Amino acid sequence: MTHIHPLAWDSEAFGFAVARIENIDDPVAQLPAIRAQLIADGIALAYWEAPHGDEPSQLAALRNGGELINSRVLLDMSLAGQGASEPRTIADPDPAQRRVLEELALASGWSSRFALDRRFPRPVFERLYRIWMENSLSGSFADAVIIAGEGDAIDGMVTVSAKGEQGQIGLFGVAAAARGKGVGKKLLREALGWFAREGCARASVVTQGENEVALAIYQSCGFAISAHSDVFHFWNQQS
Repeated sequence: MTHIHPLAWDSEAFGFAVARIENIDDPVAQLPAIRAQLIADGIALAYWEAPHGDEPSQLAALRNGGELINSRVLLDMSLAGQGASEPRTIADPDPAQRRVLEELALASGWSSRFALDRRFPRPVFERLYRIWMENSLSGSFADAVIIAGEGDAIDGMVTVSAKGEQGQIGLFGVAAAARGKGVGKKLLREALGWFAREGCARASVVTQGENEVALAIYQSCGFAISAHSDVFHFWNQQS
């Protein structure tokens, strides 16, 4: 069973070889060989998710060159009884709106592992989130970009996708000047209404355990934590 899964999209976007470590049953026994293979294969960066707070996994990762970056939280909720709605969306923003959306995308990633990892080049992080926003607008990363604001102004946005009966929230950001005014909750409620209109039975979102504000907003709208993991990065010192 292979434990190293190359990630073509990440590698192309970042400009260096990236992989994911997976299918590990015994980190203490398996990580040394996996680490050696990463170096032999020239993998510059590998991700690994371990059970949240699992001390043996943490120690094994640290002893083999891994660095604990942050935690990943998956939240999920049922859409039973959720009314359908048709929120305001945007697909072809003007240049000023596009700049605002890109800034909101960057702000949404402040606690992401790409922002927190000091070894990750800041320009690469920014390019990642700009690509994410651009591809959400084009329809390749999301089915719709829901926005809030009066007229041409954009106070916040959330990207949404529907795959069968499962709805997924991607990017979610509120402008600094609009925070504390209920814009975030309004956007999430509109996202739930959009999911219901698309025939989704459940909705999910991934955020960081360090992002307490986002966690609180999601939970206030009905989401509950269904999975929690710690994210490690393994950098190839020879890259």
